[in-house]
Amino acid sequence: MRLLAVDVGSRRVGIAISDPGCTFALPYTVIDDRDMRRSARRVAEIAAAEEISRIIVGLPVSLSGDEGPAARAAREYSRRLGGQTDVPLEFFDERLSTVDAQASLREAGASTRKTRGLVDAHAAAVILQTYIDHNRRPESS
Repeated sequence: MRLLAVDVGSRRVGIAISDPGCTFALPYTVIDDRDMRRSARRVAEIAAAEEISRIIVGLPVSLSGDEGPAARAAREYSRRLGGQTDVPLEFFDERLSTVDAQASLREAGASTRKTRGLVDAHAAAVILQTYIDHNRRPESS
């Protein structure tokens, strides 16, 4: 079982994929295409090629929990993606994922200019890792 997460932005979509055991998330790629239909088709192709069992869509809500334009865009993107694949989709709160990704890349010594494309895939990895950790079942003693 593998999971895929998408971080939907106004210009790019970041993709992250889990290991087969769903223990950790890795940045996978960034789709730099403003055409939602083409971008969703590419995500569906990746999901099929990587044998993904669930797609996690980051839902950017405000700190108060309200949904704004970015959340509406993520919902629209997931609607289009759902029309391209039979893989189940699930929304997951992505508050501050981009901020966390930018901080991690800075700590790794990457310059802001070089990280512009990387940050979206890393943000997707933050979303996916948070999802994995949130859904991990406690070990039996």
